Amino acid sequence: MSKFNKHALLPAMLSMILFSTAAVAQDDDKLSRGTLLNWSWGEYTATQASMDEPLIGDRPDFIEASTTVGLGVNQLEMGWTFTDNDDGSGGKTYPELLLRKGIYAEWLELRLAWSYAEEVTSGGVKTKGSEDMSVGFKIALTAQEDNAPETSLILEMSVPSGDDVFGGNETLPTVIYIYAWELDNGMTLAGQTAFNRAIDGGSGDAYLEYSQAIGVGFGLTEKMGGYFEWFCMIPDGAETEVQQHYMDGGVALSVTKDLQLDWRAGFGLNDDADDFFTGVGLIYRW
Repeated sequence: MSKFNKHALLPAMLSMILFSTAAVAQDDDKLSRGTLLNWSWGEYTATQASMDEPLIGDRPDFIEASTTVGLGVNQLEMGWTFTDNDDGSGGKTYPELLLRKGIYAEWLELRLAWSYAEEVTSGGVKTKGSEDMSVGFKIALTAQEDNAPETSLILEMSVPSGDDVFGGNETLPTVIYIYAWELDNGMTLAGQTAFNRAIDGGSGDAYLEYSQAIGVGFGLTEKMGGYFEWFCMIPDGAETEVQQHYMDGGVALSVTKDLQLDWRAGFGLNDDADDFFTGVGLIYRW
């Protein structure tokens, strides 16, 4: 892909999301219900997303939200993350842009993500540049029913649009299955399982990466909530990439029902993981 086409791709895809229309027959039950599927026969138990309720974001935790934003809703999520290691290496990423737009049905959203990265090695060598952008869809599959969880599925791919040092130079697909339960004590239990194609930074060859996460969420005040989670990334078939395990936690503050601020911090659980990371972000819905 030429340099011109790479730089033109982001605004073109951004325009596609912002100005796409949701031409939906509102009386069509299959499109207006909150989820695509149901755990049992009979009435669908899912409710439509409401702009009158506080927003639900995919950040700041590693686990994605198990809901979609709702038909016709736009939600912009962004942030900044700082990483530090005892050997002097580290880096930062920003603006961690994620634009979500509800299209076609209550249970479907279009997603566009992009970020910029800066890294420094233990020897002081610095690199910076654009990461590949990704585009995909989230599908709200089921609402929670008894012990069966609320679930959703993300199908997305990164496209070769970033700088060579951070880009994959080929299309890389990702599949994420998300599941969550609201517990009787007001807490939530959530997890996700993901598989993606990635590029080995040492050999340049493609490999399969598996990731797993589980976490708990809880309310702190009427407008503030917190979470703790564990997550890992496990490469399969890579020559130089290694397993990484992390623990992290954070808080989110609802400034208004359409504006949320967040903070998170975490640490690596094994030698090959980053020693420490922290970040802040915001979400705006309209």
